[in-house]
Amino acid sequence: MGRTSRRSHRRAKARLLLAVDIGNSSASFALCDGDRIRRQWRRPSQRPATAAEIRADLAQGDVGAGSGPLPAVVSSVAAVSVTEGWLATLAEAAGSPPVEVGGGASGGLLIAVREPGKLGPDRIANAVAAEWYYGAPVIVVDLGTCTTITVVDAARRIVGGSIAPGVGLSLRTLTERTGKLPRVRPELPEDAVGPDTEQAILSGVVFGTVGMVRELLGRIRAELGVEAPAVAAGGYARLIAPLVTEMRETRADLTLQGLRLIWERSQRPAGPPRSP
Repeated sequence: MGRTSRRSHRRAKARLLLAVDIGNSSASFALCDGDRIRRQWRRPSQRPATAAEIRADLAQGDVGAGSGPLPAVVSSVAAVSVTEGWLATLAEAAGSPPVEVGGGASGGLLIAVREPGKLGPDRIANAVAAEWYYGAPVIVVDLGTCTTITVVDAARRIVGGSIAPGVGLSLRTLTERTGKLPRVRPELPEDAVGPDTEQAILSGVVFGTVGMVRELLGRIRAELGVEAPAVAAGGYARLIAPLVTEMRETRADLTLQGLRLIWERSQRPAGPPRSP
């Protein structure tokens, strides 16, 4: 039985945890029951939800008002004021202050970038989950507001990666920073040769992102000296990842599972590193 199969059957002790990843455009939530996600949902991130709205979301996962305090772990790349609003709301809704994963939190991996404190907590969570599921080396391609690539080498070190504008950000920027280009909904283009302005924009942004990701994966694997598996995450993964043949698979819950793992590892006494 392979590593992934063994882990899929290794159920953690059942304890509910709310994992929240606050991005620049949306906030992703997961109600975790051990290593199983009982419910997963999204909300726009720029306006923090009310405590009543979060409690209603939790009720759909069978967590009622009488369930007691619910531990929560949060990562955020949003503005400080937005993050503070979310933390206050989550503390009221969950009944206890959430644990915020700061930049530089290792999650059990060695951070080997030049400025560890500036490495985003979402990228750390992605790396932790990817290494847990696929081993090391591994590459994470997170296709969100930004397209970020995070690399874990064979020694289980986060060694860096790449950052570029994401699909949605590119489409919005074309509209906002030009005089006549229209707003276009992100979707698969009909062809590379766009017969009109809208299709030409989609071709450039979508196929351009595909080409960029493929080029970066090739260069990263050459630098690593090994064909490391690549896993996709993020809101635009379902649009882009199927077009990147070098991608192993897509995991919509990767960041949230990484937050769960970071939280679980922070709760247990320090000990010798686990064997692969």
